[in-house]
Order: sequence, then C-alpha cells, then structure tokens
Amino acid sequence: MRQFLSGMAFGIAIIAFIQPSDAKVIKFEIIRTESPAFEGRSFGAVGTYDRIIARATIAVAPNAPHNSVIVDIDRAPRNSQGLVEAVSDVEILRPTNPANENRRLFYEVLNRGNKLEFLLFNDIGVINNDLVKAGDAGNGFLMNRGFTIVWSGWQATLRRVAAE
Repeated sequence: MRQFLSGMAFGIAIIAFIQPSDAKVIKFEIIRTESPAFEGRSFGAVGTYDRIIARATIAVAPNAPHNSVIVDIDRAPRNSQGLVEAVSDVEILRPTNPANENRRLFYEVLNRGNKLEFLLFNDIGVINNDLVKAGDAGNGFLMNRGFTIVWSGWQATLRRVAAE
C-alpha cells in the first residue's frame, strides 16, 4: 500500500508540471505479436495475454502555441505538410480472448523507458522492461482483472526494436 501511495503522489506531482501539447498519430506499425505472452501463463478467468510490439509515428504543428513547450521544435525538420514527426515505441498487453477483457485500458507514459506500473501494481520487486517470462508478470494483479495495458514513450538514447 505504501508503494501504491508513493506512486500516486509521484504521478500527481508530475501531472502538476505537464504543459499541454497537441500531436496526432499518422502511422502505426505492428512490429511483432507474441501470443500467448508470459510463456503461456494464464491469469484467472481472463486467461492468457498477447504482447504486441509496435511503433507509432506522431506529428505536431511546430508553430502552434501549445507546442512551444517542446524544446527546439523550431529547429526540427518538417514533413511535406509542415509538421514535425517523431517515432514512439509502443507495447500493448491484451487478453488473448477479447470477451474476457474488462474494457478498461491502463496507459503509462514511460519514464526514461522504465515500466513502473508493474512494479507498483503487480509487485514484481524490480523494474523489468522486457516482459517475456511467466514470472515477469509478478502477481498478475492487472491481468487477473482483465486490463489492456499500453506503454509508450520516446527517448533518443534507447535502442530501437528490431523489425522481424
């Protein structure tokens, strides 16, 4: 419970400093799908999960006032529509059987590439960004309840996901 409250306090503090910007997804590419995920581990009545690794290309209008908070946007290259593009890695965990989902999406914007929600909600003990093994799901709190889980984020120093 203490970890959960600490996480909530941290999240509220971050939200207080966020400036709005406006972006739209102009391309969404699925790199690979792992089905079932977590070595076939089943999560109560929900069953197995699929893991989708994807890449989203977003575009922003560099001259829009609400995008002025983006550092050096005025120096970034523009596409043919005059928008600045960026690419974000996306990872999705969803129940293999859509009938078993709870119709709720749990979304986390990555902080320097780290997936914190599993640390806070699934009690995994340490940050693990490559969710492959059955034990990587921890106690399965979010999956046992049928959530679809999405992570996305961008950081220039992270290595790209290799296309198959």
